[in-house]
Amino acid sequence: MSTNLIIVIKLILGIFVSLGLFTYAASAAPGAGIFIDTPSFVIVFPPAILLALSSVPNYSMSCLVKLNSNTFQLQQAKVRFFRIMGTYSIRCGIIGTVIGFIQMAQSYDHDQSNFGYCLAIDLITIFYGYTFSWFICNPIADWLEGSTDANSN
Repeated sequence: MSTNLIIVIKLILGIFVSLGLFTYAASAAPGAGIFIDTPSFVIVFPPAILLALSSVPNYSMSCLVKLNSNTFQLQQAKVRFFRIMGTYSIRCGIIGTVIGFIQMAQSYDHDQSNFGYCLAIDLITIFYGYTFSWFICNPIADWLEGSTDANSN
């Protein structure tokens, strides 16, 4: 079995086990539907992806989807893309949390019964950002960086 295949298997296994454990923990809690929030999803993922795409040089944009590019420069662009996407997902999560806190503080005088629900929604954006960064972007970047190191030797 080739070393690249072993690395891919470990990457996929690590991602699915981690996300599976999070899913299990979320479903064990009462009201597990609170972990699914469309506005929080929209605040975190599309901006993180678009900002990461804007940081990649134009010549390597079409090569991001190719898994086997042999040039060191293209591999580095892929690593950079996933590292930056992970960083931006955390930043977008923080921005979403701040937006939620502002909305929560604004409506505090009018309706205090939704305070706990609003706080949960505020915090889910940063949860999405960190989960996407730590369990999707960083493992893929590490895998690409490892294959870059293996190809350069």
